[in-house]
Amino acid sequence: MNPLFVEVICINNLLYEQASLFKRQCKNKNIKELSLAALWSDIVIGILFYVVGL
Repeated sequence: MNPLFVEVICINNLLYEQASLFKRQCKNKNIKELSLAALWSDIVIGILFYVVGL
């Protein structure tokens, strides 16, 4: 399997999980957990893009 294809799948899964978490947290109205989850997912996506860039 093409490594770039695998990375795209991983990034799409992360974005989907972030969107799902966002919807769930909006229902719970827990802003602190929402911001921490968004920050964590942004860090993970940033690391993935950095690794792909290498």
